[in-house]
Amino acid sequence: MNSFNAALLAGVILLFVSNLSGQGGVYLSGADAPRPSKTPSGINLRNSSGSEGAFNVRVSLAEMRVESDSSKGGAGMTGRLNVFRKFFRVEIAGATRLSQPASLSVKYAIQEGEGISTAEETVSIDAQGANLIIDTGGFEDKYGTEVKSKTSGSKVTSTKYKHFEAEIVAAHITITDKAGAELYVGGWPEAESRPANLPEHLKVRAYTSIDGRQLNAIVSAVDKESVIFLINGRPFKVDLSKLTAPDREFLEKVRMQSQ
Repeated sequence: MNSFNAALLAGVILLFVSNLSGQGGVYLSGADAPRPSKTPSGINLRNSSGSEGAFNVRVSLAEMRVESDSSKGGAGMTGRLNVFRKFFRVEIAGATRLSQPASLSVKYAIQEGEGISTAEETVSIDAQGANLIIDTGGFEDKYGTEVKSKTSGSKVTSTKYKHFEAEIVAAHITITDKAGAELYVGGWPEAESRPANLPEHLKVRAYTSIDGRQLNAIVSAVDKESVIFLINGRPFKVDLSKLTAPDREFLEKVRMQSQ
């Protein structure tokens, strides 16, 4: 059993949906992205095969201060409530026209006190570029103490209420393209049990030249005249006329689908 499922069985299971903040965003550079309240904490998002998917992905836990307010009761008691938006910051590096993400789905496990809640959201990715920063909407966490005064006759008393801090303790993230094909699948803290179901052109495939030589590569870009292959992460440009007819037919389908 992975940690995500174990976490769900560790405490009281609640469906946690209404508190998702929906305040995420998609940015083309770090300068565009809002600065978190403190340095995000990196996590190791993995899948069982060790595959990285169509591009490099780095994920961190981040939080933004929303509000901090103090309260004071008539009996001299004081309290302070903090409100933070807690979310994932997902950085994608190396996307190409043929591996352009269109959406990111995340399933959270959130622990608050002894209880475990679950939440799910999808972020649409309308920006296109080789490098993207995606902030998920996350959730607003209200924690600390608040004081409420009560009056009975002429006597004023105060009652203090404690709100437990909530933390994201596990996650599952899937990134897909506009056709719904999976470009990246990962889990944290345990590896996801399956790799991404990559589209065929992003899988390593054997291509054959008209003189019989073979190369194993994935497709980075293709036009009417040539194709750019990635071989061990390095780009190589090849004229389509140098490839066999089945390979040219396959690459023409890829080109048409990318338009």
